Amino acid sequence: MLDKVKVQGESQRSTTIWRTNDPVWNEVFTFLVPRHFDINNTMLVVDLFDEDKVLSNEFLGRVRVPLAKLANAEARGQMTGWFDLHTADDTAKTEGNIHFHAVFDHDHRLAQAEQTERFELHRKQVLHHVASTNFTRYLDEYESEAKDRQVSVHVCTWNVGNTPPADDLSAWLQPGHDIYVVGSQECKYDPRKPHSSCKDDWRASIMGQLGEKEYKLVYEENLWEMRLLIAVRHEIEPLVKNIHGHHEATGIAHVLGNKGGLVVSMLVRDTSLCFVNSHLAAHQGESKRRNHDVYEIIKEVRVGKPNMDILHQFAHVVWMGDLNYRLDYGDQGTAESPSAEQHAEMLALIADGQRAKLFATDQLRAEMAAERVFVGFEEGDPSKFDPTFKMIKNELNGYNKKRSPAWCDRIVRRSMPGFHIEQTAYNSAPTVCSSDHKPVYATFKVHTAEPVLGVDDSLGDAFLTVQSMKLRPIVKDGASPEALPQCRVVFYSSILRDQVPSEPRKGEEAPSWGKKDVPVMKLDINNTERLRKSFVMLQVYKTAGASADDLLGNGLLMVDEWVENQEQFHSSTVRLSRGGIPVAHLDLSMKLHWIDGLAEFEQPPPVDPRQLFMFESAKSNSAYQIGPSSWTPPEADEQA
Repeated sequence: MLDKVKVQGESQRSTTIWRTNDPVWNEVFTFLVPRHFDINNTMLVVDLFDEDKVLSNEFLGRVRVPLAKLANAEARGQMTGWFDLHTADDTAKTEGNIHFHAVFDHDHRLAQAEQTERFELHRKQVLHHVASTNFTRYLDEYESEAKDRQVSVHVCTWNVGNTPPADDLSAWLQPGHDIYVVGSQECKYDPRKPHSSCKDDWRASIMGQLGEKEYKLVYEENLWEMRLLIAVRHEIEPLVKNIHGHHEATGIAHVLGNKGGLVVSMLVRDTSLCFVNSHLAAHQGESKRRNHDVYEIIKEVRVGKPNMDILHQFAHVVWMGDLNYRLDYGDQGTAESPSAEQHAEMLALIADGQRAKLFATDQLRAEMAAERVFVGFEEGDPSKFDPTFKMIKNELNGYNKKRSPAWCDRIVRRSMPGFHIEQTAYNSAPTVCSSDHKPVYATFKVHTAEPVLGVDDSLGDAFLTVQSMKLRPIVKDGASPEALPQCRVVFYSSILRDQVPSEPRKGEEAPSWGKKDVPVMKLDINNTERLRKSFVMLQVYKTAGASADDLLGNGLLMVDEWVENQEQFHSSTVRLSRGGIPVAHLDLSMKLHWIDGLAEFEQPPPVDPRQLFMFESAKSNSAYQIGPSSWTPPEADEQA
């Protein structure tokens, strides 16, 4: 990866940084700006390229900063922060951002003392003034954001019942939030004029309710009768990046999309989010099928890192949909319909506000408690509102006697340790009556932190050293443990340059590894503040037999645990899962430590304040010929 610079018609570039997720350039570029130069029509431009291509460099993006903005009094002649990458023609944003420090001395009046105060910065602030990362970075109009910003996310799910929605959906799409995530199921109906498709009609209904002047649709995914839309407030759109989506069909033969899941991931500032909208198997006695649908979606869907499931790579996962879990109330068993007496008894409990008695028989809560589905997920209290199924269409609170009332429509979430989210609402919209399901919504306050540079040069390179590991299968229901197949553990992360595999171990009940069996892992970053929010993913693979390379399970190491116990071996246990279901525990002893500290650089020499990389005309889009020069003090510089 490299930065490219044009000077006097010639191309200049930084050194190339090879195979890293957090490339850092310790370089300063200096250019002289003639007095007659019109800075009002000039841009500072930084180009980023991927040099891994065999035949040609891949253009990753461009940053343009108006030179006049850099030079104005408010900026005090300098800018530091994360800048969005755009296409070469500046018509769209690309993924990723770049951090740099640029200074423009436009009036020669910087005294030597002031230079020392402003530009003789600590080495970790200056020499790492340019850094790029595959995580999204956000800087609103080149001004810093607050360290911790709360974003209000309104998550909505509704089985539309293949019926056109009402004009007023405000009870469901409640106003005033930053991000709306709208999932729907059985959303196929004859479009209303002027729309030619149900998809267009539905999109117009949602955006018409939110208001397109205030919100922008940034993502849309469809699978048969399921839809997932994401809209964000225009003011915060620059915070939302790296949006990726995928879907997994779990219907007939796992091909048809009448059942399945839609998944989208995104970054909001430096916080990763994942949303799943699903429609699971129906009918009273099909909890196992519903569990398996969830398993298949987690195991097969691919967003973000393609070889890791969605549960082990995002700060927060929010799962919504018609999950179809019913109530095991009374003696209905697996029968599709309750007796008339049982149905009347259930309606009486609802009318008397005794919903908790009904909810105590909820299938989903029972399956979650037994760790057969949604392991590690949390949910608000659905018993605070009436069951959302099976309603009589166009009636406010009538229940169809063909099915027992149930909380089919749910929103659950799972968060990584150290990432903060607060649920502020969980409710239904009972006044929306066009379907046999009531819409459900949940509101979250998501704490998003500003990006943190990965490198702190007051420290040396950071390493993770494993002292020992032991793999133990999870045995349930009194079964005897079985020998695990020959396997190896593979570590990988955005903070690791490459995957790090252990040596394989022969099949046994509890295979173990020693210090010599796992290579020392050199990290691409060493800043403890950044490490506290970092994680290392690990996977255990079979290494022999016909099923070699089959995945046994995924796990996650939060580095914060080792930051708290740095420079000493610390023991912890990682639970491995496959398709979201726990399969084994990995006990490991590991140490986070630093080597070759650089404290002697605390007093670096003065740094050239005019760290301008490339100037380009904003009008003609042609490069100006601005010559580079070695740095001299302002009083000796007659050309600047």
